Amino acid sequence: MEELLNKFNVDNWRSCCLEIELKLKKELQDGGLVEKYRQEFEEERQQKLKKLKLIFRNEFDIEDVDNQLNAYTKNIKEINQDIQNQINFNLFNFAKNNLKLLYEEYPNTYIFINKVASGDLNQIQISRLLSIFVKVTVDSTNQSNKSNAGNAGEDMVDTMITALGIKEGVGYKKQHKSVGGSNTDFIFPYVEDNINLGVEIYLAVQFSTNDRIRMVSSESKSGAQKYAVIGNGMDVCSKTLDDIGMEHLESMRQDHMLVCFEKELKRKIQLLEKEVAKVNKNGSIPKSRAKNKTKLDYFQKATISFSEFAKILKKRFAD
Repeated sequence: MEELLNKFNVDNWRSCCLEIELKLKKELQDGGLVEKYRQEFEEERQQKLKKLKLIFRNEFDIEDVDNQLNAYTKNIKEINQDIQNQINFNLFNFAKNNLKLLYEEYPNTYIFINKVASGDLNQIQISRLLSIFVKVTVDSTNQSNKSNAGNAGEDMVDTMITALGIKEGVGYKKQHKSVGGSNTDFIFPYVEDNINLGVEIYLAVQFSTNDRIRMVSSESKSGAQKYAVIGNGMDVCSKTLDDIGMEHLESMRQDHMLVCFEKELKRKIQLLEKEVAKVNKNGSIPKSRAKNKTKLDYFQKATISFSEFAKILKKRFAD
């Protein structure tokens, strides 16, 4: 790192940037300095999330659970984003104030920070080096955002299930290992790993999806019902039901029910009803009608809201 920084001048800065970036990546990402800094906030984050769960369970209304889950996930995102912002905007200062830590565990970052803070570089060099540091940091937090989204989906479902009075280890199980299939996010009721007999519902969760929906393994027992929960259309998701491709709706139609945000489901059905009713100016039927009718059929007959799904679970598995 020191040799690279010494060569980092006006003439050859471009050739050094990628090498400096790679060295920083090894120490900042994948459990490195970014994660070390993140742990500074973890206890407070967990307390906030615990409080959110408690409020959700105390105020739980099965008739309004779609809106409650929308607000719940929005609050989770705000808690997580606050930490991401602190990492993105303050990691350099954290590193500069913890030189002993850097010296012992992150030697290249130690050299980098000292060089930038030394006063030996001109403003152009400093701005370029800081840009590299920020890029590596933001790449790390962006990856964390994806992980947080996946975790939020499973947490959302788990929070709803427990609010229904369904006990883990009795009425349901998380991360079930099926015979001959991949892990399933949730099953109802509880059975031991590598046993399919007795499972009534398999549930896969994917918080935000475009043209691919994560489905329950086809190798799971065909006798059980299969549901896929998605967050499309919720405030924290960038995708809507419009983003789900026809190919994957066709595969879902075979044996999966879709569970999604009620407001988004109603919007999509209304949109498809209008599309199906359209005729061309010459009175002929648009080529898109058949595809739209297939989509409409699936969203009307094989898609339910969170509230409807909650009622199914409560009736069958709550104590």
